[in-house]
Amino acid sequence: MEINKGNYSIDTLERFESYMKARAFGCEEAFYEYRKNWEAYPAARHVSEYPLSLEFQISDVCNLKCPFCYRGQDSYILDAEKFMDFDLFKKVIDEVAFKVPAIRFNSTGESVLHPQFIEMIKYAKDRGALEVSFITNSGAITLESFEKMLLAGVDWITVSVDGIHEDYEKNRYPLKFKDTYQKLSDMKQMKERYATSKPAINVQGIWSMIEPQIDEYMDMMSQVSDYINYNAFIDFPKIEAEQDRSNYELDFTCAQPFQRMLVSLHGDVYGCCGAGIARDLSISLGNVKDCSVYEIWHGKKYEALREHCSIPGGYREMAMCKECVIPRKIREKIVKIHGQDRIIKEYI
Repeated sequence: MEINKGNYSIDTLERFESYMKARAFGCEEAFYEYRKNWEAYPAARHVSEYPLSLEFQISDVCNLKCPFCYRGQDSYILDAEKFMDFDLFKKVIDEVAFKVPAIRFNSTGESVLHPQFIEMIKYAKDRGALEVSFITNSGAITLESFEKMLLAGVDWITVSVDGIHEDYEKNRYPLKFKDTYQKLSDMKQMKERYATSKPAINVQGIWSMIEPQIDEYMDMMSQVSDYINYNAFIDFPKIEAEQDRSNYELDFTCAQPFQRMLVSLHGDVYGCCGAGIARDLSISLGNVKDCSVYEIWHGKKYEALREHCSIPGGYREMAMCKECVIPRKIREKIVKIHGQDRIIKEYI
């Protein structure tokens, strides 16, 4: 059972350990126990009292028009409701206070655009979250808003940087690379002024977009981040057009139903962020407006999902998993980064 498939490191072990140390600062024992359980629970098929990570889609609005994004596919329909209601968010956080180690903002939109985003960070931290994090394209972050995030207690941020110079500007339209790079530099300097390691900054890029200038990419990003990783490219148009499943692992098993829960902006619950993208109510595991997180996490639908995802190839029997890209086969290749051979994994 592979953990975090599709997301891989291209950084040094030393920088990774330093990055994890920064994330753990102030709650080391509890943090490393939670990270140990991230792998141990799926391996043992253990269901904890509450999810290890509770993930929120708080926005279905984005400030970019990236050509490779699933938001640009014909099958993606924008939600009429742009943001999660703050009271709904608070209801969920109140239930899981001091019980869920990680709160993460991700999924279909740019979380930073939520008008009460800073308050959400602080609300989760004040109620015992070991770590609060989010993924962002950084375009909507200002130095002033970053300072507020820092003071609210955000623990780490994933910044998507898909290429450098003109390549970045093509992939992350309409952002400008020099502006993004300067912003990352300014964020680092602000952390230094506050004498804090948080929020730890994780820069990630889609491999096919960073490969052409990988040495320069690594040189530049290592100056303004704590850690660098890459994502295997997901070719959404190609996948949607495929008629057979020969490019998928027959014996794949999935860790996510033992680790996490995604809550959509309407309160619908899904077993992973991929299912949340589909926003198909027929595959929803429940709604936090009607049931508690505990009831949904231990409910029959979640149990059925875990059962199928624990059986080799069982994911093919679940409607929410049939179109998931994570079970796709991976191919490996050797790439030189600064003269050193590195194994790179890509989806077929």
